[in-house]
Amino acid sequence: MKEKSCSVAEDNEWFQYQVIVGPKHYWTRDRRFSYADNKVTWEMAPG
Repeated sequence: MKEKSCSVAEDNEWFQYQVIVGPKHYWTRDRRFSYADNKVTWEMAPG
């Protein structure tokens, strides 16, 4: 997906989902950013 294509209009934020796959691992990271300054407002990166 293109950057900022997944957003929450009423919160004025956009989401980023990342998946990293390797021979012995599988990681995901979800983050929410502010449109105003692109600062991370929420993040979940287990493991």
